[in-house]
Amino acid sequence: MFRITIGTCIARFAFHSLSDFVEYVRMHAVSVAMMIPSTSFRVASEQVLDGLILLHLPKLAAHFASEGVVAPMYATAWFMTVFTRDFPVGLTARVLDCFLGDPHGTKILHRVALALLQRAQAELLQADLGDCLVLVRELPKTHCNNPRVLMEEAFKFNLKRVEITNAADTGEDALNKAQAMARATEE
Repeated sequence: MFRITIGTCIARFAFHSLSDFVEYVRMHAVSVAMMIPSTSFRVASEQVLDGLILLHLPKLAAHFASEGVVAPMYATAWFMTVFTRDFPVGLTARVLDCFLGDPHGTKILHRVALALLQRAQAELLQADLGDCLVLVRELPKTHCNNPRVLMEEAFKFNLKRVEITNAADTGEDALNKAQAMARATEE
């Protein structure tokens, strides 16, 4: 015989509440940026992502550097909407659950971004700047078919606070180099 426990009811209620919130955000085109302290946070997170890519996906980081691809080109929409825009509801609910439940919720943003890039790494390594940006824009459609597995992959990136702090400096250096290369090619 099947028994419903109070814990099961609470879990279902929490899931449905979170699902309703995700649908509200999507229907009203609300940016979840209101939960994020400031624009400087977004910029810092993008710089951290560039540094984390260098640490965890070095081949991809080298390719991105040679093509001039930096996180602000693709991660702004991910971080400002906390993966609610264009991503499947199942993934969005899981990311928001981690983001809202963790006092340092930004770790989940970086973990999911790294997992997505890792999934698409083989394709991205073959692409030039324009194709890289198209591929990254298509990631929600092409690489998010199983949110549970993606989240498992994301949590394999065991990010430490010190690593994130160091990655911010590394990412800022990478961003400055990419901007210098862009200015040099314009001249």
